[in-house]
Amino acid sequence: PVGHPSRRSASISLANALSEWYGRGEAMADLDEIISLRRIVLEVTPPQHREHLESLVSLTNFLEQRYKRERILKDLAEIIPLRRAVLKLIPPGHPEHRSALVNLANHLSERCQRESSTDDLDEVIFYQRAALEVPSPGHPEYLVSLNHLVNSLEKRLTKRGDMKDLTEIIAYRRAVLALTPPWRSECRMSLVHLANCLGWRYQVEGAMEDLTEIINLHLAALDLTRPWHPERLPSLINFTNYLDERLKREDAILDTMEIITHRRAAWELAPPWHPQRLASLVKLAAFSDERVREEDAMKDLTEIITYRRAVLEVIPPDHPDHLVFVLGLARSLGERFRRACAMEDLAELITLRRTVLGLAPSRHPERLAFLLKLGAYLEERFRKEGNMEDLTELIVL
Repeated sequence: PVGHPSRRSASISLANALSEWYGRGEAMADLDEIISLRRIVLEVTPPQHREHLESLVSLTNFLEQRYKRERILKDLAEIIPLRRAVLKLIPPGHPEHRSALVNLANHLSERCQRESSTDDLDEVIFYQRAALEVPSPGHPEYLVSLNHLVNSLEKRLTKRGDMKDLTEIIAYRRAVLALTPPWRSECRMSLVHLANCLGWRYQVEGAMEDLTEIINLHLAALDLTRPWHPERLPSLINFTNYLDERLKREDAILDTMEIITHRRAAWELAPPWHPQRLASLVKLAAFSDERVREEDAMKDLTEIITYRRAVLEVIPPDHPDHLVFVLGLARSLGERFRRACAMEDLAELITLRRTVLGLAPSRHPERLAFLLKLGAYLEERFRKEGNMEDLTELIVL
């Protein structure tokens, strides 16, 4: 009974026997009883008792087992103060000090996630920083601790937007990358994570050195991404997007060539239904268009027409920019016809200009210009071929 000098030893014996039994069948009823008994053991084991720490750890371990199985917040709420008590009894220098810090931080982090709250986040970061100070950088657990701390800092940054957190994250992401050799599968993600953090800072501060480093990191990640890797397409897109950004700021010709090469690779890699296929085609056409204006290259003009045709094959008829894309193809074909005067281009131009009229509402501000363009191309074909149907359509227009 309560108060009997043997109550503690009897509770421990029964709990140990049930633990042995639970290990064979893992019945929840046994686990519940073990936890009840471990609570009794803790109650009758005063703080000064040499087995007080063992009693705390034992109860906590069984509560954690139940929490993993049932995910009951009440158990988590009990585990956290028990883990605090364990940490108080394991001072710095104790071989289990780091694991006590990590366990408490993990459970506080779990509560943050379960309750969608940041109340515990500062404390999580405090304990994770402390855990990071225990092992040396060469310790196998150092990288794990570093990643946990960075993840928590990123959560806080997302919630609060404190640039001090971002500065710290970038420093830690650099440390993670330095500790991850290129042949490790994690190296690619370390490069991407650091690039993403620098990208966040670049959006706020716009520093060119950050942009240069982001591009180099994405290029390194791309080099580690095999052609069949599921992340190959996102890597290509990230890399070219930042090249686009540098081109806008520095007007670097070499970037234009590299952008076109990688946009073409992204287009070829993206399946027909993928939204990036359309985006890549549109950007390819825009960059090639720019090169035509600068270099007056017929080859580039033909390439633009290929891309613009491909855009029209991808978009649905009700796409909000359907008219814009049809006009883009018509203008590029018009430029090629002006240079080469190929009748097949003229026939396609007339078809496209009819489509433009069909897509443009009657009150469109450029409807008259669209009518005049169609009329001009019909007149051109009538002069060359003398087709009366073209003349009839011209009169109607």
